[in-house]
Amino acid sequence: MTTVTICASLKFAKEIEEAKQTLEKKFCIVHTPITSFTKEDIAKFSEEELQKLHDVHYAKIEQSDYILVVNVNGYIGCDTLREIFYAIEHKIPVRYISSEFVFSNEIQPIALRQTLRTFLECNDTGRKIKEEAKPADSISPERIKIIFDYIHELKDKLKEI
Repeated sequence: MTTVTICASLKFAKEIEEAKQTLEKKFCIVHTPITSFTKEDIAKFSEEELQKLHDVHYAKIEQSDYILVVNVNGYIGCDTLREIFYAIEHKIPVRYISSEFVFSNEIQPIALRQTLRTFLECNDTGRKIKEEAKPADSISPERIKIIFDYIHELKDKLKEI
């Protein structure tokens, strides 16, 4: 039986539910983001509570055969990007509902620094990207797309790592 974790912005709750139902009809075990909290609830979380929220979702990712990124109209937000890198780091395949990538304006270099550092140090592919990359302070959504394109060109190599 296949286990899938859906990763997406909570603003796509309807699409997350549709993807979940589609996968369940294929007899998959489906993990979704925690939708019990509103954006306002999450804004009030302490750093510790926020980390627990992320840890729960990361644990779901670790149990999965692959993650499905529900990137409606290509949109990928900051947390979803972290989840994608987390899956890659743990050698879990990543699939997308859209082949387009439109990164959120909220993705800032500081927010990405830790995520990118983890990925860039985890394997040869990441080290190659790091050698070619500009300093972290200059990482833009366009640069992230280049990294994504590079990762997907080398996905067979990532499976071997």
